[in-house]
Amino acid sequence: MEDIVCDLHVHSRYAMATSKSLDLEHNEVWARRKGINVIGTGDFTHPDWFRELSEKLEEDKNHPGLYFLKGQGLLGGDKKVHFMLTVETSHMYYQDNVYRRIHLITLAPSLESVAKIRDKLISHGVDLAADGRPSMEISLPRYMDLILSICEDCMVIPAHIWTPWYGVLGSKSGFRSLRKAFGGFYDFIYAIETGLSTDPLMNWPVGDVDGRAIVSFSDAHSPQKLGRELTVVHSKLSYEGITQAIKKASGRFDETDSDILYTIEYFPQEGKYYFDGHRKCGVSHEPRSSTICPVCGKELTLGVAHRIKELSGWVDENRLFYSKVNRDGLSWILPKTPGRKPYLRLIPLLEILSDVYGVGLQTKTVLTKYVQLVADFESELNLLLHVPISEIESLADERLAQAISRVRSGDVTIIPGFDGEFGKISIFNKEDKESSSAQQNLFE
Repeated sequence: MEDIVCDLHVHSRYAMATSKSLDLEHNEVWARRKGINVIGTGDFTHPDWFRELSEKLEEDKNHPGLYFLKGQGLLGGDKKVHFMLTVETSHMYYQDNVYRRIHLITLAPSLESVAKIRDKLISHGVDLAADGRPSMEISLPRYMDLILSICEDCMVIPAHIWTPWYGVLGSKSGFRSLRKAFGGFYDFIYAIETGLSTDPLMNWPVGDVDGRAIVSFSDAHSPQKLGRELTVVHSKLSYEGITQAIKKASGRFDETDSDILYTIEYFPQEGKYYFDGHRKCGVSHEPRSSTICPVCGKELTLGVAHRIKELSGWVDENRLFYSKVNRDGLSWILPKTPGRKPYLRLIPLLEILSDVYGVGLQTKTVLTKYVQLVADFESELNLLLHVPISEIESLADERLAQAISRVRSGDVTIIPGFDGEFGKISIFNKEDKESSSAQQNLFE
């Protein structure tokens, strides 16, 4: 048994709106930099990507159901990142006179089971070559039946469940309950993914989530975005060990010692759908009784905060469900309900460096400094969570140390995201930046 950092919601370059560098080699590089032990392959149904997976991956016989990249990879060395076979699927169909658009994550234990899944979907008329995230007119219960009849060890997890258009509980095309969505297969849903715009605290009051583990993954559309949300499990390093940990965290299985330890979350306000709003009209606000845009008079895109309150009565910072504990400079959110898992909120290191140096994420300054830091401090995750602030200050940069300290304690400022627009997060306020600039000028 060991502690395993997992990011199982990932894409390849064959999915729409993704980076061309989303290949196995670059994903391994960035997983190592981030400190991720097991990463999803994403997109295993796509014919070209499935061919690459079959040619470039080898199953680790010591860790069944997990694969590693053949050869030395781009970084070389003996350190291995393990891959788990995964795909996100898009289900688009009518139910109860509503056009449903729902995304699911499927985990599979072998290339053989993936081949059977691909054949079955093709026989149902699904065009697997059109997109790494295949779209299909297959309902959620029918898909569950299809997958589990092929391999009962597969696991299906509803993706970013509150996203307005593609979340199973989303306001635009989702359902009002998981039971209604999955019918007779409701009990085979062992986990839900929070998505970037919510965190576990927002989900704990939702009765429909009871009996499900809460997991968080990156939904990365570029290698640099890997690990922006993570799930840390304690289990054997194997497909079965990780899926058993998820089942144990659902609260419905006691026969295994595997379990989820904690999740690492985005600050949910930074997600694209936290507040209600209209991007075109420049309207954004917290949930209100009126859902009409004051500018154009049309229905607002309701954010996840609105939808969760609608379905659960949740109120922001509801202390019935959690407590905050500062431990070693980290602000932990601890659930009061037995069985729920603690979590941390973090900002990715690239975003921190962008704020510290006042330049863009993709600039040479940020990328060069990032590579240097993860080499010096083992990984991004180690730097953000474990390295003493005094050590960062002495070995790296005083201002970076101050920024990481603030992130660990949650001392940040956020303008919430809305209607597809990411929120804007700041570690240093205007006065901090002006003070820093003045100090620099003194020494120029």
